[in-house]
Amino acid sequence: MDVLNTHGSIEGLERMQNFYDNMENGVPSNLRIGHYTIEGDPILTDLSYNGESLEVKDDNTRDAYGSGEIRTNSCSYMIKEVTPTNTSYIAIDCKAGSYGKEELLKINYNMSQQDLFEFELKYGGKLENEINTKTNTTKKVISANETKVTSDFVLGASLKQEVYKRLVFANYLAEKDLETNCESEDSLNYYLKVYINGGHREYRWSVCDQSPDGVELTNIAEYIIQQSEKQEWDRGSGTVDHGPDC
Repeated sequence: MDVLNTHGSIEGLERMQNFYDNMENGVPSNLRIGHYTIEGDPILTDLSYNGESLEVKDDNTRDAYGSGEIRTNSCSYMIKEVTPTNTSYIAIDCKAGSYGKEELLKINYNMSQQDLFEFELKYGGKLENEINTKTNTTKKVISANETKVTSDFVLGASLKQEVYKRLVFANYLAEKDLETNCESEDSLNYYLKVYINGGHREYRWSVCDQSPDGVELTNIAEYIIQQSEKQEWDRGSGTVDHGPDC
């Protein structure tokens, strides 16, 4: 399976993007997408692009509540639609489907649909710095004798939405095999705890982790740090932060 969608937890998004990029450049490619139903049955979608047109084959034969059919749809192309709350890959100019379209994969990252989304990020050689949206506090060690603590910190909603989006694209709900030991004792370490609805996810890693998961989480952590510091600076200077820097 190249791309696996398990109730919104999506593995292999980079392969979906690679397939899309290949189509943009006229490179023949194949891709298999697997969607799991609530009952745990797989529905398979095979994409085949020959450099000129796209064939979509949907296999519902393993779905106990599905049609039990294998259906093939001929389309001319695929587009990528991006909104503030979701990204969709859609086959267009198809012989079948509503208005000649077929949605192939949708990544939903609408934070407002969650009952709760907060996070706690600690970073530094000894995790001495902290950004916590659950308690609305930040702590930054300036020097051995100076630590700055903010007890009324509020990260803007648009920034939290962007963090949630990046976590979804990193498939944060999946198990992560992360590196926590670096050769240098001065290496930067991270701890991230994500509170989502009634549960939470925790991750510990070091900057030396160059695995795809490690790099992606480091980028998210650095984005949180950068935006939090920018918001603190904007508040101190009397300006207003209207959204994330892309």
